Amino acid sequence: MLFRSDLTKEYQYQKELEADKQQFELIARNSSDVTVITDWKGNISYISPGVSRLLGYAPEELRGGNLFDHFCDECLKMLKPQFSKKNLQNGEIRTLTFRLVKKNQEMLWVETAVRSIKSDTDKNQNLLFHIRDIHQQQLAKQAMEASEEKYRTLFENMDLGVLEVDNQERILYANAAFERTTGYALNELKGQVASKLLLQADREKKKLREQHKIRARGEESVYELDIVRKDGEIVTLVISGAPVFDMSGQVRGSVGIHWDVTRIRAMEQQLLEERI
Repeated sequence: MLFRSDLTKEYQYQKELEADKQQFELIARNSSDVTVITDWKGNISYISPGVSRLLGYAPEELRGGNLFDHFCDECLKMLKPQFSKKNLQNGEIRTLTFRLVKKNQEMLWVETAVRSIKSDTDKNQNLLFHIRDIHQQQLAKQAMEASEEKYRTLFENMDLGVLEVDNQERILYANAAFERTTGYALNELKGQVASKLLLQADREKKKLREQHKIRARGEESVYELDIVRKDGEIVTLVISGAPVFDMSGQVRGSVGIHWDVTRIRAMEQQLLEERI
């Protein structure tokens, strides 16, 4: 009876082990992430089936090869020191972004979380990589950065003042024309709350609060505002303001193009007085 009970327990244990194995294989086959285990030199001992979707290789084509051979050349030079024992001690996780070379020689942007691991049966430490495809996100980010750089260059060289603020009115950016208009240098403007620094009259602060409500709704507007320069002089600006959105479509601040109409308003007033 005791012998039969032992066999029953062993059989049950094998069934549970087989079920765990099948579940792991199911996850590995269908996960969008790729799991890779290598030694410290990058030699692959395990790679999950998802690599066929990621890089176009069957797992058996890569098993026994070297993971680092599939890094782009400049990525490998830059990242190889990150995979040293010094940088991955005590199971510390590092997250890295780089490009892998696919089987068809195309480049693919990926993100990986890498850490050192050690099994109960193996005294040697290995590296565990979880690799995720971020190619489309990276291309979108690069396109957005290129677009921002293009407009920054345009803003820097235009005669109209440009000011960008966050949702709390903290100044993030001002171009050279805005510095000339206000008399403040960028390092004096950056981080300051625009309304506190540039407005004195309550009516002007009220106008700006109304504009923030419009921006919060994601709408543009054109309005006129009297601001106080660094030297105390009052200048009148016509401002074309627009919301700035983050990647999720939420308003993260606003940007305004400022036209100094102080002289024009003075001339209009003079002409009005002459007519009267």
